[in-house]
Amino acid sequence: MTKTNPIKEAFQKGLITRKQAKTYFKFFQTTFVEDKLAEKAKRFSYIYSKAENGFVVPITEGCDCDGVQYKHIGQPVKAVPLVLEKAEDEAYEWADGTMDIYYEKPSIALKMKNVSIDRTAEAFENGHSHSIILGSI
Repeated sequence: MTKTNPIKEAFQKGLITRKQAKTYFKFFQTTFVEDKLAEKAKRFSYIYSKAENGFVVPITEGCDCDGVQYKHIGQPVKAVPLVLEKAEDEAYEWADGTMDIYYEKPSIALKMKNVSIDRTAEAFENGHSHSIILGSI
C-alpha cells in the first residue's frame, strides 16, 4: 500500500498552481506528521538508555525572566517514564523563562556542577545593556 499525496497529484494533473500547492504545504504541514505512539516509544527508549541501576538524574537548563542562565543537576530518581513526564509537566508549568530538561546517568551527573550566570549584569558590564547574549554553560 503506497501513500499518495492528493496535493501533489492535483498539481501534476494541472488542477492547482504551484503557488497554491506551496501555500497548502506551508499552512498544513502534512510531511512532518509523526505517529504519537512512535514518539512515546522513542522518548521511553531515551530514558532507559540513560538509566543506571534503574535511576536517572534530571538536568535542568534555562534562563529565567531576569536573565539568569542556569544549569541545575537534580537528585537521582527512578527511571519511570510516566512519572518523569509528570514531573517535567509540573516544572514547565512553573518555569518563568526558557527551560529544557534532559537526563543523564548518575555516574556522569556526579561529575557535573550546578551553574548560574547573571547574563543581565554581564551585559551591563560589557556595555550592551539593551540585549543579553546566552552562552553555553
